[in-house]
Amino acid sequence: MSESFIHVKDLVAAYEENGVNVPVLRGISLDIEKGEYVAVLGHNGSGKSTLAKLLNGILAPDAGELFVAGHDLSNPEIDEDEIYALRREVGMVFQNPDNQLVATIVEEDVAFGPENLGVPSAEIRERVDRALALVGMSDYAAADTNCLSGGQKQRVAIAGLIAMSPSLMICDEATAMLDPIGRREVIETLENLNRDQGVTVVMITHYMNEAARADRVIVLDDGKILADGTPREIFSQPEMLRAAGLDVPQCTALTHALRARGIDLPGEPLSEEECAEIVCRAWRERWTK
Repeated sequence: MSESFIHVKDLVAAYEENGVNVPVLRGISLDIEKGEYVAVLGHNGSGKSTLAKLLNGILAPDAGELFVAGHDLSNPEIDEDEIYALRREVGMVFQNPDNQLVATIVEEDVAFGPENLGVPSAEIRERVDRALALVGMSDYAAADTNCLSGGQKQRVAIAGLIAMSPSLMICDEATAMLDPIGRREVIETLENLNRDQGVTVVMITHYMNEAARADRVIVLDDGKILADGTPREIFSQPEMLRAAGLDVPQCTALTHALRARGIDLPGEPLSEEECAEIVCRAWRERWTK
């Protein structure tokens, strides 16, 4: 068994369609260390959501090795007790926030998970208060979940997972149905958990600006790993991203367009602020020569 927090080797997964096995993941291999913040990119059908469900034990692989937090999820004889233990360590945030809330009051929803784990009442209260504080929702503890915004609902869903003390958070397009403010709220919450609590984050996304904020970016294409590196390494290859059916970050597209017109720009910006700084510096140098 690998010492990596997540170990994937030659992983294969397929769905049955009209009596035929359709491959989704075609022998991928990767390792993720504890405390990493990893973004997974890929066009629709690339296999990224399947990977998320495999990491959470929702699906079982057809072949290959899969270890998550020491649990062998590729073992066909894995028992329910081990899956239950995995659920205590791995939280998953799905796309639709309304589908993840089980109670009408915020604090009751956050308490639902620990209650089902048999956590003592006094400790549940402490966990709920701590989780709501970590996601910035303490003032909404007694609020009706139906009256929250999409971003707030996702933060409550994340708080419910935090209350179960996970070591891994998997987000499967968790911001896809949110407005820009809601997306920012959720991403900042996940970044804080990763930085301050050491929670490992695997973020499945199609938003380039979200991926740019990760420690590492993995690009899936046709069930295989097309690229794996830092955001700067990945976004310095716009042709590769376009060939994989992905958008190119606006700041990357701008800098590459300017370079194509003979303007020398240093580095690969990952944000609008970095892009503005690089362009302004190049402009000043051009006119002060």
